[in-house]
This record gives sequence, C-alpha cells and structure tokens, in this order.
Amino acid sequence: MWGMATTRKAAKATRHLTDDQLVELSEALKEGKRATVYLREPLPGLGLEAGASARVVSIDGNTLIVRPRGVDDEIPFEAEELRRTKAAPPEPPKPAKSQAPRKRAPKSQSQAVPGKPAPVKEDPVEAPAASRALAAPRRKSAPKSAACAITLRADETGGWSVEVERSSGQQLKPASVTPDAVLRAVEALGHPAALRTAQTALDAARDAAARRVEELKQKLLEAESALHSLNDKE
Repeated sequence: MWGMATTRKAAKATRHLTDDQLVELSEALKEGKRATVYLREPLPGLGLEAGASARVVSIDGNTLIVRPRGVDDEIPFEAEELRRTKAAPPEPPKPAKSQAPRKRAPKSQSQAVPGKPAPVKEDPVEAPAASRALAAPRRKSAPKSAACAITLRADETGGWSVEVERSSGQQLKPASVTPDAVLRAVEALGHPAALRTAQTALDAARDAAARRVEELKQKLLEAESALHSLNDKE
C-alpha cells in the first residue's frame, strides 16, 4: 500500500501527524486521492500492530476517521496517535555520559607491610539469627502490570458487545451490553469523535429496527387478511 505517492515530495518521518501533514491529507481527500496514515501504537483488540496502515476517510480538525487495513470498520483517531510514515523516526542520540575518574581502592588493613608482621585476623562472631533477620532488608514484590484492552463492538443487527484482552494475551469471552449503556459510557469519556461514531452506529441500528417492525406489521396484516378470508369460506 502506498502512502500519498502523488504528493510533490516524500513524507518526512515524524513522531505524529503535523499541521502541514493534516493539510496535505485534506487536500488529497478533496482531489479524490488515496490518503494513507500509520498507527503509532498497537491495537491488540483488533489484531493491529504498531505501523499498521489505515486509509483516511475524513478529517475534522485534529480528528481523523480511518479504516485500518484488514478491519471492516471506520475508527476515529487523533493526529497524535498517527504518523505519516510506516517506520518510526529514529530516536535522537543520547548524550554521552561523562566518566568519573576512578578512585583508587584503599589498601587493605590485612595487607602486609614490609618490615612489620601481618596482623592476625580475628574470627568473626556470628550474629544471632534474630539480629540477621532484622538487619536483612525486605524485598518488595514488583507490582503486576494491569494493562488491558477494552473494545466496544456493534454488529449488523444493532447489538453491542464488550471485549476485554489482558496484558498476558488472555481474551475474555465477549459480553452483550445494551445500546443505552454504551451511549452513557461513551458520553462519560468526553471524546467527541468516539461519541459521534457511537451515535452513528446507534442511529443505524434504530433505523434497521424500525424497518424490521414495519416488515413484521405488514406480514401480520397479510396473515390477518388470510385468516379472515378463510373464516368467510366457512
């Protein structure tokens, strides 16, 4: 997949999308050209790795609606979460650490001095077990990582489910959630792009449910008409 090969010059490797790159992508969309960006961080819930490509669908200020490769869905991202090139820019060189002058080790007291007899080492007195236990520092166990990925997903019938994947790679069984609970949760996030996306999915599900109700009503009327016709023949 090529990323904006029609631009006048190759995209400069930056840590995230800049204002100039947002302008270039917007102009490409207006001209009907394909605009491609790349994810900075992985999305384990969707099976996407860092550097995965995504086609830009629309741009609203600093928010981009993209369709990642291999995912049949449009997802909102902020410009800080995307970059223009597949490969990340090289890390800046770290300043070299100044080497402190080495200090000479003091002469051991047990080292023999010419012309003097070597000192006699005394046997160390073993400290009681209780004293050693108190003197030994206690090691604290390192806290376990609590990182996880939580994904809300809407199906074609308007149903919603939540998926949870732990940092160990264990993926919990998806659980069904109601649309109103999804809307309340997304509203609490304070993320306008996510709210618009969830609202669009809920509106589409509502329209599909309304059409289904009309179809069922029509079938009910046809069934009642057939029943009346059969009763009249008796």
